[in-house]
Amino acid sequence: MIRWGFYGIGTIANKLANDFKAVSNGMIVAAYGRNDDMVKAFCEVHGIEKAYSDEDAFFDDKSIDIIYIAVPHSLHMAVAMKAINHGKAVLCEKPFALNYNTALPIINEAKANKIFIMEGLWSLFLPAQIELKKAILGGKIGDLQSFECSFGFKSDADETHRLMNRALGGGALLDVGVYNLLMCWHLFGELPRIDSVETILTETGVDGTHIIKGDISSQNIEIKLSASILENFDNKMRVIGTKGSCEAQNFWETKVYTLNDQLYMVNNNEGVFLWGYQYEIEHVNQCLLDGLKESEIATHQLTLLLSKKMDEIREKIGMVYDVDLK
Repeated sequence: MIRWGFYGIGTIANKLANDFKAVSNGMIVAAYGRNDDMVKAFCEVHGIEKAYSDEDAFFDDKSIDIIYIAVPHSLHMAVAMKAINHGKAVLCEKPFALNYNTALPIINEAKANKIFIMEGLWSLFLPAQIELKKAILGGKIGDLQSFECSFGFKSDADETHRLMNRALGGGALLDVGVYNLLMCWHLFGELPRIDSVETILTETGVDGTHIIKGDISSQNIEIKLSASILENFDNKMRVIGTKGSCEAQNFWETKVYTLNDQLYMVNNNEGVFLWGYQYEIEHVNQCLLDGLKESEIATHQLTLLLSKKMDEIREKIGMVYDVDLK
């Protein structure tokens, strides 16, 4: 049984904690939050024994095997390094770090200390995504021609919120655009070559909306990737081939997909509401039980490639984080 400690108790942490009720090889034993009342409430909701508002006491807890990091992007590096130096395995929410130059030292530190670390690329583990990929690669829609992927929502966040705050790694790219890039890797085994990026920058200097056009060079597949925190998109992934097409609505969390106009549903929840994080959690637990230091699916290489590609996109649109200047 793998014992988890949660560093962060916000929206995404609540979703992940909810899905532990479908996990057989792990449990949450502790959580840390800066506000004592809030972390106690989080632990009460999810049946967690130990609530910490003392950070050092949390990291010193020897009952914790792995720390799940669910805090603003700008804090990922410091928290991950502290976890590694305390001998804890790490699952870090995406994006892993603000840029390639901060992602690489984290992975190198984990390797040097022989510590398991993985980015929370949970969509890769969804049964519907796995089935969809098999259908596409199995030739069900013929030779692949084009790929479109969009993820956009209208946020009412003010300029201090992490989504709009450049110091906290704000913008559509790191928050939701990373999912579009991830799907390119998931389906085609490579990230796209980028021809152009159309962008709407917010008053705070982060990308509110962007549209990326380019291709998967080795397979001659045209791509269009759209992301926004300013407007609602259709939030659909669509692959078109010479013999048909495949689509998934809300692709990052989907339990259904359409193949050549036929709907397929993949839902093993058995009447219990789950977001779908249980598949990622069980994968991480099995990696730890097997003594692995790296996932063979959400690899270190993939994390670094995503970081480097997002750096490239930010350079094209002129979005600079403070950490880029160091």
